Amino acid sequence: MLYNNKYNLSHSTQHTAIAAKYSFQYVFFFVTANLLIYLFKIQEAAAHFNSPNNTKQCRLLVADRLFDGFELHTDAVVLIGANNVVQVGSLNPLNHQRRHMQNLSDSTILFGFIESDVHTTFQQTPIENVLRHGIATIRDVVVDRFESDN
Repeated sequence: MLYNNKYNLSHSTQHTAIAAKYSFQYVFFFVTANLLIYLFKIQEAAAHFNSPNNTKQCRLLVADRLFDGFELHTDAVVLIGANNVVQVGSLNPLNHQRRHMQNLSDSTILFGFIESDVHTTFQQTPIENVLRHGIATIRDVVVDRFESDN
């Protein structure tokens, strides 16, 4: 037997170790490549499903007002894909979706719930917890007692 390396491995043991190393690298590469292809296809399918050009899956909501959490917009429309908002804007650019249009007439569209009187500071509630429960806009009202008396 030949002992020509620092680990005192035989020549055939060296070849087996090298073959095992490259087999593992091949399997790792193969699995990683297939996983990336699979994820890309899922992303591509999701993009197609939520695309404004996919008229079979989109709805257009038209209302007199829309509150985005900061400003009140008039004559705004919302393009909804599978289960999410794809685009918000005015009616003219999104008019190609007319066959799936729902007219809400004298209504206001709100994204999530709006809570105008919460006390997150007093209860030490993290804002992230509030957002996870669907409350999109909050106002933490804190009034100094001495200022309100004067």
